[in-house]
Amino acid sequence: MFIVLYGVNNIGKTTQAELLSKKLSGDGIKNEYIKYPIYDLGPSGKILNNYLRQGNKYKLSARENQLIHTINKTQFQPILKQKLKSGTTIIAEDYIGTSIAWGISSLISQEFLEDTNSHLIKEDLAFLLSGDRFKKAIEKNNKHENNQKLIERVQNNFLNLANHGKNNWKIIDANKSIQEIHAKIYKKIKKYL
Repeated sequence: MFIVLYGVNNIGKTTQAELLSKKLSGDGIKNEYIKYPIYDLGPSGKILNNYLRQGNKYKLSARENQLIHTINKTQFQPILKQKLKSGTTIIAEDYIGTSIAWGISSLISQEFLEDTNSHLIKEDLAFLLSGDRFKKAIEKNNKHENNQKLIERVQNNFLNLANHGKNNWKIIDANKSIQEIHAKIYKKIKKYL
């Protein structure tokens, strides 16, 4: 299975992905946790990290940034396909929906974002963690995490995408306890295993 956790930054995705990976391993299910973008995948990962945390020395526009995100996912896709083919369940933090939610927030056409990502494999199951984010986890040098108005637009776009007919995302209240959230996610996944 290819499982994706969506949501704005600092909403608890990493915590839930790691808990899920541990639980599936305990159940004897071979799995791996990955986080998009893949920053150590060159050249796209390095460029994305520079855009977000190191001053954007390439002077990328928001649209160009999203195209580099698509390149990053495209570069990783053969590896992703091989892992899934070998029987590994993949738990991903962020994926296509992330690019669309963030891109729309930067006034990029949703149709353009969907078209540029349309060649990528689709997730089998996705969850949207929604609620108030945990501000103590905000990275000081991350230009997106420190822009509250942008985060609010992205949050609204995620909710709109989750409620759209073609996305079958399960919305999870991210402000419940860590264990409650984990139990809800695991219960839904267990039906598919």
